[in-house]
Amino acid sequence: MFYLLQEGEEGYDPEQTHGLVCAIKDQSSGIQWYNGSNIRTGAIGIAVGTGSDNTNAIISEQGAIETEYAAGLVKACTDGGYSDWFLPSDAELNLMCQNSSKINSAAKENGGESFSDGSFYWSSTEFTFNNEYSHARKFPLVGALFKLKSETYLVRPVRSF
Repeated sequence: MFYLLQEGEEGYDPEQTHGLVCAIKDQSSGIQWYNGSNIRTGAIGIAVGTGSDNTNAIISEQGAIETEYAAGLVKACTDGGYSDWFLPSDAELNLMCQNSSKINSAAKENGGESFSDGSFYWSSTEFTFNNEYSHARKFPLVGALFKLKSETYLVRPVRSF
């Protein structure tokens, strides 16, 4: 778990705990953001809570769930017996950066792996002014960069609970 909903946020319920959790390991050693088509997908949500919609928008435009591009790979993930994984939005990936030491500890305790320090991870957030780029973050630094969708970076799936 790397994020809990706060009072006043959509979906907040004082009787239940809701938030975001990420998988305990990366899903590939590097994968492209897109399936080879530089088209605008409409995956422009940046905020926490938009990663799932972004992932669905990407798959809608890029094709069926496949393991050849980032969104398809995470959507096909069934880690922990769950099938509702998605590619994090830029803000969700930022929270993962901010909490990477806690996530690394929890992942290792559960048979997973740490984030790869100095490596870039894809977000689901598409750059809005040029359909050749998407947001990515270099761990453990906190700061988004625009990267060509054709480049290969790591992915760590996220799901809400």
